[in-house]
Amino acid sequence: MDYFVLTTGSEQGGVIDALPAGSPKGWKFHEGIPLAKEFPAKAALVFTPNFPKQRKLEDFQPNIMGLLIVSRRVRELLESQRVENAEFLPVAIKDHRKKVAAPDYSILNLLGSEDAIDLGRSKVEMDTIIDGDVSRVMKLVLNRKGIRPEAKMFRCTRRTRLVLVREDLRAAIAGAGLTGCKLVPAEGFDDLMY
Repeated sequence: MDYFVLTTGSEQGGVIDALPAGSPKGWKFHEGIPLAKEFPAKAALVFTPNFPKQRKLEDFQPNIMGLLIVSRRVRELLESQRVENAEFLPVAIKDHRKKVAAPDYSILNLLGSEDAIDLGRSKVEMDTIIDGDVSRVMKLVLNRKGIRPEAKMFRCTRRTRLVLVREDLRAAIAGAGLTGCKLVPAEGFDDLMY
């Protein structure tokens, strides 16, 4: 089974630079813990004025917080593919003038993680603040025994901002023509290249 690293970004996509008012603390969105009970109702994300020419809505919306902000199309695809660990936190997207550009987006919060990084064979820098965490991946080697067979899309235990996608889900994402993301082979991945 092959795995791919999910990266997001877009030269045209409107950039989001802040969480909705009343949200949980930003670090909680990278812990793989449920947040639905803490997340505000009728939440909205707004395109930052710092990138005024970037106005496009993408299926994976660009943001500076390292979140997965996804369209209804992404949600429907992941639900149809039975990605069981996906928690969707509903948000509207507002444009630069604070007008609703799309009412049906979500922050995709992947619950849990998989022990997918072979620390002995990967080339990584360990975090100097959080013991045991990886701060940078220069060459990823997978620990395939640490990945449950049913895991289709998941965070890596030692680097929870690193999201991997199983090959069958990658094919479904590509087939659906979803925008704003790139899926690159996980083996040998260098996070500075993307």
